[in-house]
Amino acid sequence: MKKQGKFLFTLSVLILGGFMLLNSCGGEKLKTQINEQKEQITSLNDSVAKLKNLLDHKKKRVKKPKEIISLGNATELYNSYSINRACVIEAFEIGKGNIRDICKTEREPKKITPARSSFIEYKVLKQYIAYVEQETAKRKIPLTGFRFYFSNYPDKKYFNDKRPIKSPRRNTFFIAPTINKDSKNLGFTIFESNDGNFETRILEEFFETQQNTILGKKLNKAGFLNFSQEPIEISLQINDVGSHP
Repeated sequence: MKKQGKFLFTLSVLILGGFMLLNSCGGEKLKTQINEQKEQITSLNDSVAKLKNLLDHKKKRVKKPKEIISLGNATELYNSYSINRACVIEAFEIGKGNIRDICKTEREPKKITPARSSFIEYKVLKQYIAYVEQETAKRKIPLTGFRFYFSNYPDKKYFNDKRPIKSPRRNTFFIAPTINKDSKNLGFTIFESNDGNFETRILEEFFETQQNTILGKKLNKAGFLNFSQEPIEISLQINDVGSHP
């Protein structure tokens, strides 16, 4: 009897230990499954949050920065630099003749403090890049980068479109987005009609056609696509930056 009782006791202990071991293993497995599900839920929540931010960004339209300038203003800046700065640099580097004789300009001699730097606010630059990305993406234009154009403010108070000139005669720059053409990253702007038809206009090509025109002459839009209506410029050039001695 004693041997039988001892056997039954040992068997009971083994059975109880087995149940406890099974429960323990099942509990660990359950905990692992719960932790995995928690991680999946967290990952899913992160994905939903990113998607929401993306949708909110797409819904929120970026306003055109007030520092955006027209192609006409960009042409004035470009031509002024060509006449009053680029020519002077070329003549100086050649080292022959009188600069005033070589570089024909209508400007009267005047003492100024030359600009040595220009400044653009971070928030303006950020808004500008977002605006360019928005306008090019909606038209599926392959943006490649940005080109900085050395330029010079005309010697007057206003551009031809009556936009104020902050620092007459001082050097500055303007920025334009670029697309790839003939393996070159060239600046461009957009012209679009009310029916949605548009074309990109390469700045370098346009400036070249305007080099011999008189500043103040109406912008020549010859060469555009056959729009059914007068095209509207979706300006992508930015200037109006601070020039400093």
